[in-house]
Amino acid sequence: MGSSGDLRLVPDLSARYRTSGTGAETPLDFVLGDIVELDGAPWSACSRGFLKRALADLAERAGLSMIATFEQEFQLASVGGTAAHAFSIEALRRADPFAPRLAACLAEAASIPRWCSQNMASISSR
Repeated sequence: MGSSGDLRLVPDLSARYRTSGTGAETPLDFVLGDIVELDGAPWSACSRGFLKRALADLAERAGLSMIATFEQEFQLASVGGTAAHAFSIEALRRADPFAPRLAACLAEAASIPRWCSQNMASISSR
């Protein structure tokens, strides 16, 4: 049957990450990819493609280079209990041991963030 639709996802094997620190029987092993048109042209709304174009423009126009990435956002929906402010220490503590496990998984995958929110800073610096 094959894939169908108007876009394709092309894996970028230089953006492959693996960690066994998730607690699951099998390791988490994933590859980021670029979204392209059927003819292989970059899709204008692909966040990775947008970032690549912006970095190329910066290099061309200003002669500068930058290490950059797009932001991965998520939420923990199964923490339970009453709501706590999203960026509070209370919310982070309720999700324990998620934050230290995340930091360990990132370290194992050699993907240590260069910046993180203040809530993660004390965990990431250990």
